[in-house]
Amino acid sequence: MSQANELDWKKYEAITKYIYETLGRTSGVKVDGFGPNCKLLGKSGVSHQIDVLTSHTDGSHSYQTAIECKYWNKKINKDTVMKVSAIIEDTGVKKGIIVSKSGFTSDGQEFARHKNIGLVQLKESGEKTPDGQPEKIDIGILELKASCTIHRPEILSTVIDYVERDNTYSEEINIYSTSIKLPSGQQVPFSSYTRVFQDELHSQYKLRIW
Repeated sequence: MSQANELDWKKYEAITKYIYETLGRTSGVKVDGFGPNCKLLGKSGVSHQIDVLTSHTDGSHSYQTAIECKYWNKKINKDTVMKVSAIIEDTGVKKGIIVSKSGFTSDGQEFARHKNIGLVQLKESGEKTPDGQPEKIDIGILELKASCTIHRPEILSTVIDYVERDNTYSEEINIYSTSIKLPSGQQVPFSSYTRVFQDELHSQYKLRIW
């Protein structure tokens, strides 16, 4: 990655603003303010800078959300969560969200739940996990359905050995075009005799489904 394309805190805030602006269009969310000039005056008389300020309207009600962006190489702890909570309380903003590159400590998560502050981890794709493996990102679910045809064993031909006094030879015959002539003169298809054996094969060939 070239130096010009490397992220910094300004670009990180801009990306956060773009994500909420783009994804929020279909759900009634719009960006009211962004950057160093986005400030709200609190009840205390102190002005607070808000990284990204959004508003959400569901048709009958409207409320604002203050989004704090932290492009830090360390996890966000409860101190940062307390700061955001104090800003929300002073300005009268309805909700607060903290967006972090490196995640949150356990005490930060607990305090955020207590104060109903949303936590979002937003980091670059391709970053490695703590164990050195490439970061994996789920982008969707691919469901595959397959069908197959299983053929049972079938006897197509057989070989009959002719044993004589001086030699033995074999002949392959087609069981569906060969008949056996009984002493009574009746001719019976040879396949009638092999069908019993074939049925036994079928009974042993059981289909298993997992």
